[in-house]
Amino acid sequence: MGALLAECATKPAASVDWGEVIFPEVLPEVFESEIIGGAIPYTSVLSLAGALSTYGPNDELRVEFLDPLDEAVVASRPRRFLITMLTGQVDELCRKPSCHERPVLDRIIEYCEYHLAQSSAQLLAAMAGNLGHVVRMDADDLLERRGGSPEADILIRAAITRGAFSLVRDAFVHAAYMDPSDIDDMFMEESAAMDMRHAIEREQLRLLAVARSEYQSIRNFAGACRTCGQDLQWRLFDFQVPPEYCTAACAQSAPTAVQALDPWEVEECPF
Repeated sequence: MGALLAECATKPAASVDWGEVIFPEVLPEVFESEIIGGAIPYTSVLSLAGALSTYGPNDELRVEFLDPLDEAVVASRPRRFLITMLTGQVDELCRKPSCHERPVLDRIIEYCEYHLAQSSAQLLAAMAGNLGHVVRMDADDLLERRGGSPEADILIRAAITRGAFSLVRDAFVHAAYMDPSDIDDMFMEESAAMDMRHAIEREQLRLLAVARSEYQSIRNFAGACRTCGQDLQWRLFDFQVPPEYCTAACAQSAPTAVQALDPWEVEECPF
């Protein structure tokens, strides 16, 4: 990163042929970067440096993809960024290599929905906890503003595919509200304790509805158990079992379900 910043500070502006553009007067100034392998806007380098400032100037920068005068994908540690040359815009991408999708929520839910659904239960729970803390801070202590997060819904749908609903739900709820078992110790007034209980129960019921809908949708699409072939239509809800399987035994014996996959290890994103 430091070397790219040095290029940005010392390289003269380059003259490039953008082809036919509607507003040529707003085209960014670019320089020829030996590190990137082509022309890159000065403003893009500064934006990238700001996003990676916590890593320091000696952080390694990798170029995953370059289409000259169109776009480039660069990575630093697990973080990945799309640089749009025509505008100089820098956008964070899903952390799965080769994926061009945006993450669900920058720095909190770091994968696109496709790869999030293939994350380990532990990783999903960690993201749910982080999201819960953010929701709690943004709510400014107003209980009615802590529920209804669309990002939480996405995490719950991903958790259903892993058979990890309770783990992920509890991680989010405990961070966004608190552990229900601690309410009596935390509140002196019964009315405040009751308000907290009701808020937690409302959010738990809402997340349960999201989970049931996703579970049923996956089962309807799968039709039959991926391991034994049994019809899934009339099987009872069991959120501890991935919905594509009829029992925990079938899920455990399936080759793709033996281990909790990390998004770095799954197949390439189809987008």
